[in-house]
Order: sequence, then structure tokens, then C-alpha cells
Amino acid sequence: MSTSNTLATDPTIQLHDGLTLGIASVGPSDGFPIFHCHGSGSSRLEVNLVAAAASDQGVRLIGLDRPGIGRSDPKTGYRLLDWPDDVVEVADQLGIERFAVQGISAGGAYALACVYKIPDRLTACGLISALPPSSFIRSAGPWWMRAVWWLGARLPWLLRPYVRLVQRITGSDEAAIEKWLIRYGPRLGTADNAVIANPESRVATRAATLLPTATFWYKHRRY
Repeated sequence: MSTSNTLATDPTIQLHDGLTLGIASVGPSDGFPIFHCHGSGSSRLEVNLVAAAASDQGVRLIGLDRPGIGRSDPKTGYRLLDWPDDVVEVADQLGIERFAVQGISAGGAYALACVYKIPDRLTACGLISALPPSSFIRSAGPWWMRAVWWLGARLPWLLRPYVRLVQRITGSDEAAIEKWLIRYGPRLGTADNAVIANPESRVATRAATLLPTATFWYKHRRY
């Protein structure tokens, strides 16, 4: 088995429509292929957080930037069900016939779109803390989440004060977020505290807290 940890140095792939798509890959190049659908406010770089685990398990974990995020070009009129077509095109260019998909948080919907549209190409689908459908959040979510969803659908410009509030509460650098995690820890269950006590998980939590606010302000900035 190859011990290479990347396919290339953080490349982009050109799709048939001429637009580019950002890609990052960790784990052995001949490992079990899994396409990773990143969460909201994140990017293909999520796969770097589990690079060591991918190598240990023999998994070729491939993160793709969705259109308008990271190194992927924005696409006018892009729909959720367009995503599986992009995944298939990337897989074909990489010479991968069958593969698994996984989605974390808001990426869960993109993984499920692949299950719906390209089941013949999939070996498995995994969901990690996937975001439930918006209809469920609007009917059964906590009041603050229902309020945010309502604002996002009807008055998206009012989300700017919400993002500023989140920044004030959590801070805008790793040291401030670390203090927030310490304060917030007692509100979590035993299992949750065990997860964030892990150094690698703690780094991922800090990154996940920083990325949404950064992406809100620089939605189409390339990084």
C-alpha cells in the first residue's frame, strides 16, 4: 500500500463546464476512497484534522470545496442535487469507480444527495452530527435556532448582528475560544466532555468555531 498522504499539493480540478473545484486528500493514495462533504462555514481542509487517522485506517479521504467556497468557483443557480454530478466527475478524473461518501453537519444533506442520485457508485454513506431538515428545525428546534432559520430565510441581512454576537461571546481567536470551551464544558454531558478533552478534538472544535464567522465575512475569498 502506498504511504503517500496526498494526491497532490492542495490541487484544483477543472470540471467539464470550465469551472474549478478545490480538493484536498489525506491518507494512502490506494486506500479505501471516501469523499468528505464538509460542514457549513468550513471547507475541504476539514480532512486535514483526521489525516493521521485516515493513514492509520488505510482510508483515502478526499475533501471537496462546494461551489463558492475555498478554491471552488461559484456557480449561478447551483442546486443540492447538482452536487452528486460534481462528485462523480471528480471520481472519474481520479480513476475511482466506486466510493463511499460522508457528510458532517450541513454536509450531511450533500452526502444524502449522493445516496439519492448516484447509489450505483456508492459503497456506503456516513453521517456525522448531520444537520436535520430545515422543516424539522422550524417545528421542533429551540427558539433561538428557529429564530435564526426564520431570519436566514426572510431577512438574511439581519444575520450580521447575530454573527457579531457570536464573535463577542466566543471570541475571535483561539485563546478566547479555548476560554469559552472551559466555561461551556460544565453544560455538556460526560461523553461530550470526554471528546473535547482529546487534544485533536479540541483543535477541531476551535477551528469549527472560528471558521463560520470567518467564512461569513469572506464567503468568496480563496484560501
